[in-house]
Amino acid sequence: MTLADKSFSEVCKLQSEVFSMEFLTCDFKEKIALVSMVCYLTNELNKKRDKEHKITCYDVLLKIDTSASQNYREDFLKGLAALCQDFMKGCTNFETFGISPKEMPNMIRKILDSFLPF
Repeated sequence: MTLADKSFSEVCKLQSEVFSMEFLTCDFKEKIALVSMVCYLTNELNKKRDKEHKITCYDVLLKIDTSASQNYREDFLKGLAALCQDFMKGCTNFETFGISPKEMPNMIRKILDSFLPF
């Protein structure tokens, strides 16, 4: 089945269930910064690795987020990581929003800490 077989409302529901960032209580810029920083760190870490030992965005998020063991949080992180992996395809430059690579894990953690699952 393709998305063409679904109504727009069904596609929006699917996106909301799997890839939504609605539970992050931050603004649009912070959500975009989150995606970009995860992509940036993943890209930088992979510059030093061969193709067989690549790090995924999910690996990066699991290292940074200490709450990932909670089921609802793990689901959210997998969806976010998949979104980040998709945005990374074909890209080598990522916006840092003026945040240094050393500060990115703290900023990512701060944004993830705004997660309210209800």
